[in-house]
Amino acid sequence: MDLLDSYQVPGWLDMLLSLFAAVPAGLLLAALMGLASFGIFSLVRLFKTLV
Repeated sequence: MDLLDSYQVPGWLDMLLSLFAAVPAGLLLAALMGLASFGIFSLVRLFKTLV
C-alpha cells in the first residue's frame, strides 16, 4: 500500500467521489444497464454470424 500512497495524485479521489455524488445513482445504473445490454446483444449478433 505504500507504493500506491506514494504515487497517488493529491485530491484525485476526492474529485472522483464528488463527481459520482453529483450524478444520481439511478442514472449511473441506467447507463451501466445500457452498456451491458449493448454488449450482450452485440455478442449474440456476432454468434449468429459465426454459426
